[in-house]
Amino acid sequence: MKRGNTRAALFLCALALIGCKKEGATQSGAASPDTPKSGAKVQPVSLPTGSGPYDVITRAYSPYTDADDPVGYPMKVRNLTSNAYRFWRGSKELFYTWCKTHTQDWLDDKPAYLRIHGDLHPGNMGLYHSEGKFGHHVAFGAVDFDDSARLPFQLELLEGVITLDLLARHRQIALSSDQSRDVITTLLDAYKSSLTSDQTPTQMLEDDVWVGKMLKEARKHDYSDELDKYVQKDHFVSMIVDKSGRVKEVLRQLKGKGGFADAIEEALQRSPDARDLFKEADVRKKSVEDIARRTQLESAGSEGLHKYLVLLANKKVQKGRLILYLKEQIPSSAERVELIPKDSRSAGRRSSEDMHDLSHPPAYFNSWCDWNGGSYKLSIKEPWSETMDAANVDTFEDLKHVARIWGIVAGSVHRQGAEIVQTIVARLTPELAESLQQRAAAYSKETVNAFRDFTRDARTRDQVTRAEAGLKELEAKSR
Repeated sequence: MKRGNTRAALFLCALALIGCKKEGATQSGAASPDTPKSGAKVQPVSLPTGSGPYDVITRAYSPYTDADDPVGYPMKVRNLTSNAYRFWRGSKELFYTWCKTHTQDWLDDKPAYLRIHGDLHPGNMGLYHSEGKFGHHVAFGAVDFDDSARLPFQLELLEGVITLDLLARHRQIALSSDQSRDVITTLLDAYKSSLTSDQTPTQMLEDDVWVGKMLKEARKHDYSDELDKYVQKDHFVSMIVDKSGRVKEVLRQLKGKGGFADAIEEALQRSPDARDLFKEADVRKKSVEDIARRTQLESAGSEGLHKYLVLLANKKVQKGRLILYLKEQIPSSAERVELIPKDSRSAGRRSSEDMHDLSHPPAYFNSWCDWNGGSYKLSIKEPWSETMDAANVDTFEDLKHVARIWGIVAGSVHRQGAEIVQTIVARLTPELAESLQQRAAAYSKETVNAFRDFTRDARTRDQVTRAEAGLKELEAKSR
């Protein structure tokens, strides 16, 4: 990572200290359930040992959540029961477990290894605030590198084909074998074109009807839009609702601001990103106006992990306030099921560095910190970031449209030097396309069956009941 991002880590460390000062410790000395950390939490009961979908997911994910939080891991389970497409997106532990026995030829292809995104679907492709001056630049590409890992490029392509197949099923688009082959050809052609290009995904997709519209609309947004959405009367709102009145997020206000200003003053001077917003490191305790824990009701991948919003007074932005977003990171799915060794970097550092190195252009204000056994990413909560919506995929041509965008974004992520590009291009053969089609069909069927078993599992139903009760109580307190 560039020196600036390493320095910015100190900024995030200071933010993490908020959690320590904020929740404090119980009289017994144990941290409260909201204490920010991402090391495995102590579980009061033993983890399941079976091989069913509930067992695998629970074993690999729940140790990183608070066992006594009803809107923690239970909420993750609840969200996975929505439909098979969302289940696929939030259960990559099952995919990487399956890869151990079904993709051994690719796993043995050592020259094909590179840093893959690991979870590239429409919800992880979109707009992001790119580096430069705050509020001046918006780019399109891959976002959310929570599952990045060093793996063969073929697994990334396989995930893309599976995503498109399950998206077609979800949107009730029947695909013949020839149509499925056509989708894969579209994806691979776009992937190769992007892989060997020197243009950014934004440049390649500026004239795309979907991406172009997203860019045009985002450039109309103002930072005050985000403040108006999340803040009222000097505090975070308790809920975020959509146009129909449905609750999308719940924000739980937390107390404790002491120590924040002193901890970050020097760090602000060392961070180039921070210097864009803080000409001088003059942050007083009163500058921290509010802190809230964020719960997203429809998140499939990271629900149950700690996420915090921090409202900070800052004269250089509109309305004099800045919202910082602190998101907990854990080892990638491939690491957690032991498909690959653990990355030597902390999870927050891995995710932040991979996002920086694999994004063209890099993101603005992207930092990380390891603290108290936990790992976090830091960003600014702003109105320009927006991901694609699979709900507008209604036809076969729409599916091919998504395939092209996916290929361009993935190809850009995989530009990791001339040697690796040459290695990949040599492997983009008709035989690879055929293998992708066969294996994607096999795993799509596996996902549908796993989703059925998962939703029927009595333990899943118990977790959903617990989540619904916790959510009902949380919403009642928030209203």
